Amino acid sequence: LAGTGKPNFSNGITINGAAVSTLNVGEYNASGTEPSSPQNGSIWWDTANETIFIYIDGEFKETIAVSSTLLDGGTRGIYAGGETSSGSTDVIQYWTIDTAGNAADFGDLRTVGDQVTQDSYGFSDVTNGYIGSNWVAEIMTITIATTGNATDYGDLTGVARYSAGNSNGSVGIVAFGQKGGSVTNAIDRFSLGSATNASDHGDLIAARFTLGGNIADATNGLFHGGKDSGYSPVNVIEYVGIASAGNGTDFGDLTSTSPDTSGSSNNTRGIITKGYTDSGYVTDIDYLTIATTGNSADFGDMTAALGIAKACTSPTGRVTLSGGYSSARVNTIQYFDISTLGNATDFGDLTNSVWKGQSFSGT
Repeated sequence: LAGTGKPNFSNGITINGAAVSTLNVGEYNASGTEPSSPQNGSIWWDTANETIFIYIDGEFKETIAVSSTLLDGGTRGIYAGGETSSGSTDVIQYWTIDTAGNAADFGDLRTVGDQVTQDSYGFSDVTNGYIGSNWVAEIMTITIATTGNATDYGDLTGVARYSAGNSNGSVGIVAFGQKGGSVTNAIDRFSLGSATNASDHGDLIAARFTLGGNIADATNGLFHGGKDSGYSPVNVIEYVGIASAGNGTDFGDLTSTSPDTSGSSNNTRGIITKGYTDSGYVTDIDYLTIATTGNSADFGDMTAALGIAKACTSPTGRVTLSGGYSSARVNTIQYFDISTLGNATDFGDLTNSVWKGQSFSGT
């Protein structure tokens, strides 16, 4: 196909009766309107809507496209707040997920009244992290790609305790856990990227708290585990549509009950660390496919039996698990590849021994 010796079929060539010109796989168009006279295999980047189409059998078929901007901040892992041996901490830490090593100081959470910086939600869009805290309704935010202290973003519709959250990059949803002092099924929503207060989103299937979140694709967020209103551990997994307000729907079950779970995901697979079950502290890691309802399955094991080791994922699919508790709080960071079943290995250390914080990346 190149050089002075290349063949020249002046009258064209056909394959199984079809002209090669109609089997084109190299035509590319970038415009805000549909190209005229496309050939099979033509690629059209719709600049008006940032969407990719491929021309097949007489029409453009839409495909899924991910702009590189969706990965901004994605390789940086964050661990915010939590509980140390001295009590609650406002410390925020960070590390590069794709490079093994220790965490460094990022900044501090805000302190408002008698808030406790633990047992709450944390998630992100492509630029900012959003962090909740027990005892107050305030939503805090940080810019992931820089270091510095958290600032005020807005408020939930009430005080959330033992809550969990999910994000599709544009909207964040928060399952309250306890709203005020009562176990609830309430879910709030708020827009990401522009400071605002939350509004009602819908309800979980049933009231529960100490549940986990942070498993989502562009459509749904999954909440898992926790305790019911009678304080009994559950194995429930449910999904909630993020873009539009609505209620939770049954997804499946964990491999065992767990009162405190931690989740993370890429756009396809979610992983859940169980922390502890009725048998005590465990090493269990579960996984599931976000787009397919069903029960979770065994993924592998953490390096040690730990409660509430918090997870986050980079765009390359590396997951880090941070902190936790067994006989004492730990400062360990572990990692594994989300696409390959197996056990976690050592990554590095946090700046302090802590658990019950919030972890997320910019993915």
